[in-house]
Amino acid sequence: MRNLLIMIIVQMLIISTILLTGGRSGADDEFLPVPFVRASANGHFYFKMIPDSPLDREKGRGICYQVLSGAGDEILWQTSGWYSNRVYLTHDGQYLVRYGNWPRGHELSENHLAIAFYHRGQLIRSYSTKQLVKDPAQILPSMSHYYWSRRDPEFDTFRYLFKLKTIDNVEYTFDIKSGNIITEQQL
Repeated sequence: MRNLLIMIIVQMLIISTILLTGGRSGADDEFLPVPFVRASANGHFYFKMIPDSPLDREKGRGICYQVLSGAGDEILWQTSGWYSNRVYLTHDGQYLVRYGNWPRGHELSENHLAIAFYHRGQLIRSYSTKQLVKDPAQILPSMSHYYWSRRDPEFDTFRYLFKLKTIDNVEYTFDIKSGNIITEQQL
């Protein structure tokens, strides 16, 4: 009887742990790609991001629309071959800035997209995490990925400026129209 009671208590503890943790094993979870819309600051344009598959966080397509007063909106341009869950659209609907997805591994790489700039859906310029982070020892690893930037970049859509800070406290200001770095400052 005592062994049966212990076995029941152990099973209840296991079930409680699974229910409380959602069955997670401690590994970090990547986001599931979902369709979403980002509007321009003035609301006259929006960009719709559509994943190719709910299981593939890399592939997708995007469509930039101009809001019209009638029933339908006008398609201005499109992208294909990539998906990002962080995009920024300028007020005129002409330029888009996208972040690369959460990089897998624990080392900076030329193959890990940090940020990319587009004009009417065409790539202007891109940067890898290895190009932007100066001190690789500062990246913050998770179980299977790493963080290379700080949160909340500054997006000045009307002056076409994009400012971000890397994990090693380098602040970059980019010209959105060219994708070029205007300033680079160690903080």
